[in-house]
Amino acid sequence: MNPSRPFSERACVLYDPATGRIAYGHREITVGDGHVLSEEEFEARTRQLATTRGRHDTTGLKSLHLSAVTLKSHKRYKVDLSSNTLIEVDTTLGRSVGPRR
Repeated sequence: MNPSRPFSERACVLYDPATGRIAYGHREITVGDGHVLSEEEFEARTRQLATTRGRHDTTGLKSLHLSAVTLKSHKRYKVDLSSNTLIEVDTTLGRSVGPRR
């Protein structure tokens, strides 16, 4: 295996289940022979970082695990509660981007 190439690239976001607003997100890239955390360990690490670095109370927040390549730099997202997927938020208008239902 080429140690300079990632073999695991993922993200976990913590969000408000009432609004879909993302409170905190964490991205993990594991390269070479690095240890890949289980999904439970990764979520626990995300919650720990949200508390210590982001100063968020994670009580009541739900989690969503996804591929980090899904996330575009300098974009805002929220969770679509009906589909449990990320949707991009148009920061100029404060509205979700995508087809209307």
